[in-house]
Amino acid sequence: MLNKEQLALTMEIVNRSEKLGLMQGDKLTALIDLEKATERFNLRLADMLNADDFNFSHDFVQIQNDINRATGEFSGRFLPRFTGVK
Repeated sequence: MLNKEQLALTMEIVNRSEKLGLMQGDKLTALIDLEKATERFNLRLADMLNADDFNFSHDFVQIQNDINRATGEFSGRFLPRFTGVK
C-alpha cells in the first residue's frame, strides 16, 4: 500500500501521463498499475515525475505493457529506469 506522499506523486504521474496521451485505460487502472510497480520495483516516483518526456514515457508505457492485471505481477522482461534500491 502506498503512503500519502507516494499516492500524491502517483496521482501526479497519472495526470501527466493523461496529458501526454499515454494511458491505455482509465486513471484508476493506471493508479493500480503504478502502485504494483512501486511495490515491486521501489519506484523513485519523484524522479519519474520530474523526468524528461522520453524517460517518463518509457517507464509509464512499459509498466502498463508488462503487468499482468489478473495477477498483479510483472513478467520480468522489463526493469524501470526509475527503479529504487531496496
